Amino acid sequence: MLNSMKHHATPANSCPIAFLRWGSTGTDVIDLQHQLQRRGFSPGAIDGDFGARTHTAVYRFQLAQALKLTGGVDIETWQILNDAG
Repeated sequence: MLNSMKHHATPANSCPIAFLRWGSTGTDVIDLQHQLQRRGFSPGAIDGDFGARTHTAVYRFQLAQALKLTGGVDIETWQILNDAG
C-alpha cells in the first residue's frame, strides 16, 4: 500500500503524520478529510484516498489561513487545521 505517513505517539491536536500529499492513503487521510469537511472545505468522498478533491480542499484551506500553498499537509497545516474553528 502506497503510504507516505509515519505513525507515532503524539499529544492531542498535534500532528500524527509526517506528511500527507497526493497519493497518500489510510486512516490519517480519513482524519484529514473529516477535518477539512468540518471546516467547510469539501474533500469530496471521505474515502482515505488523497486525490484531486482532497488536494484542492487542502490548498483552499492553506490559502484561507495564509499558509504556504502546497496542497500537502505538513505539521503546520495539520495543527492549524485542528485549531481552526
